[in-house]
Amino acid sequence: MSDSIDQFFSEWSSQVTTLPDITKEMQYIYRIAKISRILGERLDQTCNLFGITRSQFEAMAVLRRLHPKALNAQEIMQASMLTSGSVTAMINQLLNAGLVKRKADPEDARRIQITLTTKGIRIIEAALKDRINDNKKLANLLTMDDRQKMNDLMRDLLTKLEKSEQQL
Repeated sequence: MSDSIDQFFSEWSSQVTTLPDITKEMQYIYRIAKISRILGERLDQTCNLFGITRSQFEAMAVLRRLHPKALNAQEIMQASMLTSGSVTAMINQLLNAGLVKRKADPEDARRIQITLTTKGIRIIEAALKDRINDNKKLANLLTMDDRQKMNDLMRDLLTKLEKSEQQL
């Protein structure tokens, strides 16, 4: 069995180049990147169905997961995969769409807390159901044993990457 990454490495192996060697030991990194792109495109399809962006989906999913707790922008960023620059603008978009509401933080009136509206809960729950159903289909491409092996390997890699990031 061969995939697009095998083709990629085959093409590079035929080139004489001054670039550092692209070794077969790195193929898994390229496969992770390709899988991530495909999964991102599938998430974008779900977001388009529900009229939200990927960032909005991430923020709304965090708010739903921690509901009814209200979160500030920093907490939303830390609990999701969003960057600080995009959170404030995205929250304003969600406010304008009536998907979230804000209130002053009772401990610090300068900070704002965000919660989902009823409309926001309805939309994110429908979008999450769509993602869960799609993810189940994708998971079933592998056997249960292979899924467990993959999960164990990915957990090990992610743990090491997160630890190395903290040391930088």
